[in-house]
Amino acid sequence: MGVSVCKITVGNVCEGTGFVLFKRYVLTNAHLFNKDMYNNSVRPHITAMFNYEPPHHKKTLNFKVSNTFIDYDGELDYAVLELVVSEEDESLVPPGLMKHCCPTPESGEACIIGHPNGEVKRFDPACIIEKENREFKAEEYLERFKDNEWAFTSVLDHIQKQGIKRILSPPDPIDKQAASYHTFMFHGSSGSPVLDAHCRVFGLHSRGFTYDVPTKGSVIEYARSVLFICHMFVKKLKTSEKTSDQTLLKAVEKELKDNEYRELILNQN
Repeated sequence: MGVSVCKITVGNVCEGTGFVLFKRYVLTNAHLFNKDMYNNSVRPHITAMFNYEPPHHKKTLNFKVSNTFIDYDGELDYAVLELVVSEEDESLVPPGLMKHCCPTPESGEACIIGHPNGEVKRFDPACIIEKENREFKAEEYLERFKDNEWAFTSVLDHIQKQGIKRILSPPDPIDKQAASYHTFMFHGSSGSPVLDAHCRVFGLHSRGFTYDVPTKGSVIEYARSVLFICHMFVKKLKTSEKTSDQTLLKAVEKELKDNEYRELILNQN
């Protein structure tokens, strides 16, 4: 599954992670991009690098990324990008993971594959925190600062400003399908796929509620539901009158033909 994961570089602005969704289309986080930059005449050079792994692995594979978003949703924090590749060379693009997407598990094992700090690809096994336990786990984490009132207050204030209450129990409606966990995958890992114990993709690793005083860390991290993202993507394609979007819709339907959850993506209200 990891061969489909890539390092995303947005000019000299930031780095993140993405993965092939289907054909030459890559899924990543919307927050990697300032959407306003696409209204300017000068646009950053965006690239996707595959096989960026330790030296004994095969040669890296680099693609330019189109400056035009195929889809962009700031609230759900996802963006679908198109690799600039000819039809003849499309076979070089690693296989898409949409065919392996599934609902978000309530609990159990998970694995995140990404490029933390823009470094080589890494894997991090994690355990999903049940929704009803998120608040307890966050409070448990903050216990490490109990003997330092200044540090406790600083960290708490910082994560509250980031909106941590949205994922705590009960979570905000838009975050009900999110999965939370603890991982070392911080900066640079945004857009990583999160797999369940059966190697199915359920999450798009989005962010952690981080702090940098008194040290650097993250209280809790979470992933958006890939199944729901795919559903919203399909919903937009269905309502579009563009011929290109209808072609994409047919490609998505073909990609999902063997996925047992295809109806949840294609026909869910």
